[in-house]
Amino acid sequence: MNRDQIFPIKYFKAVSVAEPIHLKIVAATMESLKNYKGEDVRKLVLAFEDCPTRLIMNATRYDDVAGLFGDDTEQWIGHSIQLYATTMRIGGKTVETVRICKSAEDE
Repeated sequence: MNRDQIFPIKYFKAVSVAEPIHLKIVAATMESLKNYKGEDVRKLVLAFEDCPTRLIMNATRYDDVAGLFGDDTEQWIGHSIQLYATTMRIGGKTVETVRICKSAEDE
């Protein structure tokens, strides 16, 4: 067994996307999550075929997927995307993040 099998993560983080991953979207649902202050917030979460790890959507990720498949999340179901890790600048700091692009498997 490896670390991911012993301690599975519920949501993708940049560190969990060491190599680009191709995934087929099977659901896009609003879920109640805790923010950094411990308050409940509603977020869009994507679920994928044959993958227990899900992706919490932010505005940038939403715009990436909407640019590929349209603004209606129901239309995303059945399409494949690629997740990859990169960095971005936020408040003067460079942070790791997960980004989305079209998967060659969706051609």
